Amino acid sequence: MTDQRPEYVVSGFSIVIMMNPNPLNPAAMSHDVLRNIGVVPSDLTPATDGIHRTSLLAQLPYEQNVVIRLTPNHAVFEQRSSETAKDIIVHDLARRFVGIINTSYIALGINPQVFRPIDGNVSIPITEMFRSNAAWLAYESHHPSGIEIKTTYNLPHRVVTITASSVQATRVDKPEEVIYGMMFQTNVHREPEGDGDSEWLHKGIDEWESDVADVLALTSLFMPQQWK
Repeated sequence: MTDQRPEYVVSGFSIVIMMNPNPLNPAAMSHDVLRNIGVVPSDLTPATDGIHRTSLLAQLPYEQNVVIRLTPNHAVFEQRSSETAKDIIVHDLARRFVGIINTSYIALGINPQVFRPIDGNVSIPITEMFRSNAAWLAYESHHPSGIEIKTTYNLPHRVVTITASSVQATRVDKPEEVIYGMMFQTNVHREPEGDGDSEWLHKGIDEWESDVADVLALTSLFMPQQWK
């Protein structure tokens, strides 16, 4: 019996909030401070590896592969190695942050990273995505292997950017097994509407699931039927 591979894996997810300014001093940030002011719930356990703190950056890791980064103008809530969207918790941290921190918010980025394996587990050049006979797609029978495809979609109230590349991945439980597939780095960007109050930001964070759904639908369109 062969392993049933998922159609996709949400291998990373982050929410980036741009503000002017960030009233929290990165150098003074700690796990205790973020918990005490209510940004981080008490049941999210701090991790010790990867702590970094300067006057320009505070990087605070937690269990469940969560990392919070604070700079003078950004707050980043990142979660790595989430297998499905239901594992994501950083949207709650971002919601807490904007509910507590009173400042001028400039932009919001919702950034899912999606891996889609290729059926048959074979290495296929990304150039197969192009239905074109452009000369640059081959040189002396060699296909370029480092190409990235970047597309931008202007959807209502947000802009979706997708960067696609062909990759080789390995399984955590079977590191000797190589899986060929496509990696999609994505960004869903929002900016203030109307009078610029923070309501647009709360609404944008609350719509993270529909953003992930948009990304999954769009990245599926990149995969020719014979790859699925």
